[in-house]
Amino acid sequence: MKNISLILNGILIIAVGVLYFLHFSGKKSGSESTVSAPSDLKIAYIKSDSVLKHYDYFKEMRTVLEAKGKNWIRICKTAVKATKRNHFLSTQY
Repeated sequence: MKNISLILNGILIIAVGVLYFLHFSGKKSGSESTVSAPSDLKIAYIKSDSVLKHYDYFKEMRTVLEAKGKNWIRICKTAVKATKRNHFLSTQY
């Protein structure tokens, strides 16, 4: 059993060596590929104080709109209850 383990380890070491050699001794191309920046690259300038000001405005308006939305939901629920009550009263007679 010990001999089989040594033989398999030897075969694996040889296989790794062959793969290493094949990987790093591949054909070298004449021109190396280089990464270049696109020529139409545009740089943006942002005024961070304006962004923060408008973000604070957004947070304020979001709370106002959420309050309005909750109010509309309350109004709609009241209207649904009233409609159900009127329908129930009209079907009793």
